[in-house]
Amino acid sequence: MELRDMGAALWRQRLLVAVVVVVTAIGVAVGVWSSTKTYTATATVSAAPAPGAPAPAELDDLRATLAETATTPEVLRQAAARAGVDRSVGELLDEVDARWVEGTQLIEITVADPSARDAAGLANAASFTLQQSDPTGAFEFTDVDPAVEPATYSSPDLPLAIGVGVLLSLVLAVVSALARDRRTYTVKDAQGVEAALRAPVLAHVAPPRSPTLQAMFTGTPAADVFRRLRLSLEASQRAHPPRLVVVTGVTTGDVNAWLGANLAISLASAGRRVLLLDGRLATPADEPLPEEPDTPGLHDVLRGTPWERAVSPGPVDGLSVLPPGRAPASDAGAEPGDLLERRFGALAEALTRAFDVVVVIAPSLEERDDALVMSAGGSLLLGVVEGVISPEALAAYADRFVVAGVRLAGTVLVGHRAEAVAL
Repeated sequence: MELRDMGAALWRQRLLVAVVVVVTAIGVAVGVWSSTKTYTATATVSAAPAPGAPAPAELDDLRATLAETATTPEVLRQAAARAGVDRSVGELLDEVDARWVEGTQLIEITVADPSARDAAGLANAASFTLQQSDPTGAFEFTDVDPAVEPATYSSPDLPLAIGVGVLLSLVLAVVSALARDRRTYTVKDAQGVEAALRAPVLAHVAPPRSPTLQAMFTGTPAADVFRRLRLSLEASQRAHPPRLVVVTGVTTGDVNAWLGANLAISLASAGRRVLLLDGRLATPADEPLPEEPDTPGLHDVLRGTPWERAVSPGPVDGLSVLPPGRAPASDAGAEPGDLLERRFGALAEALTRAFDVVVVIAPSLEERDDALVMSAGGSLLLGVVEGVISPEALAAYADRFVVAGVRLAGTVLVGHRAEAVAL
């Protein structure tokens, strides 16, 4: 996903992003507030050489040993008693740390305790006890920086917690927004369809409550939409005028049949000799499609019946119709696509010689891939209903067209309102 697409997805899911950030921030704040706090206090004492002390190099070693003495159980027990702190030796060993600051005369005693008061008291008591327990006698001690009660806790680390919380909230917000956008976002405009399919949107139409042959009523706004669709289709393929146009949809429904029938009527109204071929082949187990009683259909023609016997006049001059027909019971279990792959190409060549334009109504791509087979040597017109398919799914169809060698003439975006046709 490109950065621009990611930004668009985050903007679409901005409410979710805000909620995730706020909830994560509250969670981090509650976690910090409810966690066990640790307060740190440090007492610093100077161990200067006493009269008659050894050489400086030996003094440094003695200071390091002295720092280790500050964390022995005996010194810690005395320090705890002096500070009035009730801690076990094990707890004291975990809480108290002492070190010689190399290159100096200083020894630092640091205490980390759940109580700010006890942390300071223990550090000062350990410093005093250490001075009284010096086994070397080589030093004169001075309290350089006695421990004071810390004003705030040292653990958890508040700046670190805030930084981690901010980072965590951003990561969760981005991941949640992108996941939800991928699951719920659908193309709703021509720009989104064109970007996903890399093909022009020739029209944006609004279907009626029940599909009708709107193109028959010339002069009406509904008929004019299909007239402009016809003009857009012809303009988009001016170098190679369409002779075979396969109309399909990406989702199950009658949008492809409605678009194909009205496009065929519009073409016939312009003086073309048009054949409307219903390529939605049914198997014996399917519900039969409406057709004239005892009329041969595409099934019969693919098995050898002359196509002239299966063609009947359409509802307007210049338009002929070839119904789908129905597979015989002996074909139970057979896939219609197998028959199309073997025989539709030769039939299409014969029909395009006899008619100016052949418009094929194909099953939706969600049902079968028959449209890809039938559009070989012709053009595919794709109906996309707005708000029902994601850009990723639509782009996957575009890749399938490329692999199958299908020429996508354009798309028709079907929505709740008609918009100007892109020419």
